[in-house]
Amino acid sequence: MAQKRTVLAEYTVALDVRSQEVVMKIGIDPARERLAVSFVENGKEVDYLVVSNDQKGHRQLIKRAREYEKEPRIYIEGYGSFAKRFSLSCRAHNIELYEINPYMSNQFRKSLTFDKSDHIDAFSIAKYAEFKDDFCPIEADGKIEGIKKMTRECNSVTKSIAALKNKLHVNLQHNYGPVYKKFFSNFATMTSMNFFISFPSPQKLIEASIKDIHDVLKKHARMYRKKHGRKKAEEIHDLIKKSYSYDYGYFTELNTELVVIQLKQLNALLRAKKQLKKTIEMFVEKHFMEYKKVLDETFDSIGIISIGTMVAEIGKISNFKNDGHLASYAGQAPKNHSSGGKRKKQHRKRSYNRHLARIIHITAINNKKKGCAFYEYSQRLEKRFSKTLRAIKSIKRIICRKLYNAFKKAEAMQKEEQNAA
Repeated sequence: MAQKRTVLAEYTVALDVRSQEVVMKIGIDPARERLAVSFVENGKEVDYLVVSNDQKGHRQLIKRAREYEKEPRIYIEGYGSFAKRFSLSCRAHNIELYEINPYMSNQFRKSLTFDKSDHIDAFSIAKYAEFKDDFCPIEADGKIEGIKKMTRECNSVTKSIAALKNKLHVNLQHNYGPVYKKFFSNFATMTSMNFFISFPSPQKLIEASIKDIHDVLKKHARMYRKKHGRKKAEEIHDLIKKSYSYDYGYFTELNTELVVIQLKQLNALLRAKKQLKKTIEMFVEKHFMEYKKVLDETFDSIGIISIGTMVAEIGKISNFKNDGHLASYAGQAPKNHSSGGKRKKQHRKRSYNRHLARIIHITAINNKKKGCAFYEYSQRLEKRFSKTLRAIKSIKRIICRKLYNAFKKAEAMQKEEQNAA
């Protein structure tokens, strides 16, 4: 029975093949103002260069690289922040750029030396590329990079909104006690936020008349303009009169100011999220309609923001060998962990795309509901394992397979349209 090839065996074969053809590796350690560049050939550094991180420096680097190789292969440690513009410059000059995971390159550097500098980092990146040369090229497409920034910012704003809501719940409870939750079913609406901005403490609400309360309510909601608004104002007035609110002096005074500040922040964040979602939806419908069509057919419950995130984080599906490779990239495949000929408990990979993992988890949750694609399958797994999370884990692996096939189909449709045009 043939044994499976180990990871070390794969590296050894790759090194044997590359030893026949010496290819220069160019490693870059990016920073805000400059790029440290190391040119390594056959394990030895032949040149070192420091250029400014702007168009002039990019052209200088590319010119030097082409002096050594007509088609240079450049490796960079994380291109998400300071190296974003350089990746777009490489695409403009038809140069292949490869990303190396910062955690992996850092661990490799530690195996070479305990010292750290921009020069050492750039050299270790190039050396690591010699050791393990199976990286996918960065597809620095302007549309992909743009939608990636938008979807990640939308996710960040969503998290900020959730955190701010939790803080507001605490601060409103400090001022009002539990009675504030009886005023509105959801305090994150325009009506409720402006109400608490007008009456951030129970003392101000007690001093206000029913007419004052009604005026604030009807200003931001049509439903409160007539009798219903008057009735709501009376209910709130009665609730605050019956509650046992107490003024804690300076604490209440400062907490009241904090409530107003946080409500205004929440209002601004909600508007920003609305604008981000609108922009993402318009962009996806304009530039990635094929992906939207295929993913809508594949999954019963998937939003356009989720589609935009998947397109942004996966990029070109041709970069992945198979659905298992995509699952590993999304953190849905365990890493190999064995010692002494025994396979130990499976561990989750530390280096994977957390943005893609998050959206796959949300898709799994939405599609295991009653009436959706994975409902019956999830019910069977939950009975079998007696664990909901174990069922979700299996669903996420299936989603990776379906995503791979859907993206292959969408990419083929996109190429057909381009050829037809």
